[in-house]
Amino acid sequence: MRKSKLLIVLLSGLLLAGCGKSTDTKHDTQTTASKTEKKASTEQKQASSSTSQTSSSEVASSSAATTDEDNKRLVDLGQQLKQKLGANEKFPTAHLINGVENARYSGDQNNYTVDFYGHNRGVALNDSRLNDSQPFLTLSKKTYGSRTEATATVKYSDGKAEVKLPHVDLGYNIVGTVNSGAGQRYLHWNEGRWSLGVRGSAVAGQDPKKTARKVVALTQAYALPVPETRGAGTFEVDNGGTISWVKGNAVYTLKSKNYQALIVSAASLK
Repeated sequence: MRKSKLLIVLLSGLLLAGCGKSTDTKHDTQTTASKTEKKASTEQKQASSSTSQTSSSEVASSSAATTDEDNKRLVDLGQQLKQKLGANEKFPTAHLINGVENARYSGDQNNYTVDFYGHNRGVALNDSRLNDSQPFLTLSKKTYGSRTEATATVKYSDGKAEVKLPHVDLGYNIVGTVNSGAGQRYLHWNEGRWSLGVRGSAVAGQDPKKTARKVVALTQAYALPVPETRGAGTFEVDNGGTISWVKGNAVYTLKSKNYQALIVSAASLK
């Protein structure tokens, strides 16, 4: 009887030891597999990151090369225009024109117009092949008898007469007002010495809010020149716009069919 009990105890001990070993082996196997998977995942992420960084570097390098080439063309045109229209005049050094930059001018240092074009190849300043082309961007200067006279020509609003109109949050702590009438909706706001607005057709169901928020975001990223007295700009919902500002006794006006290019170009004139 004692031998039987002893045998049972021994057998139970062996079974428990076998189960424990099996469990440990299984745990070790799972741990090893888990470590292998994590290592593979890490290596894959590192490889992916490396590829992404390489691609980003290539894109940045390509963009930088294009930007350098465009800037060189713009600087060259600007120098030529300074020789014709005055060394103290400023011309755009940044655009969003598709193609190679070209330009044509008329007038003198007191009153001039410069048209900018985008083509598939560069041509000389005032090349006759530009005569039948539509400008992408136009910069003009008009000189008046005094700064007061020049200031009076800029359509500026301080917004005081619009305080009772519906208000719209445009972001960046800028609030605009909406005025509707004569088949149009006009959203106006002020930034420093600038009076800015977006115009849309009420008949066509155009809402100026979306465009106004985009314009505000652009003017925060690309600061407009600071007018000596005042500046004003009007942008269209379906793109395009015009801005004017006073410098001395002259009014400078920049217009384009693309309001993004208009703001970027204006900011480069500082």
